[in-house]
Amino acid sequence: MPDSIDLALRKSLDAVDRRRKVLTVVAIALVVAAVFFLLAMNSVHDPYLQHVAGFTGLAILICAHMSFDKAISTRNTAAILKAISLLSETRK
Repeated sequence: MPDSIDLALRKSLDAVDRRRKVLTVVAIALVVAAVFFLLAMNSVHDPYLQHVAGFTGLAILICAHMSFDKAISTRNTAAILKAISLLSETRK
């Protein structure tokens, strides 16, 4: 395999690994934020407000994580498909 294609393949797969690490850090940060949010909700004494704010806050955290996960997954898929196409072109 030529060096330029090998380098492009390695860069694509390294980018996928970096994005996976970023997603892990974001997921941990969102879990920590959810724990702090739930701890803060203990100071609210109105049960209705606790339920509404708790549900809304957790829904926002889950949606943020899902949208970030989707963006990273799409970029990773594109990088992997590019790497596969480069590899298949060199084998022809």
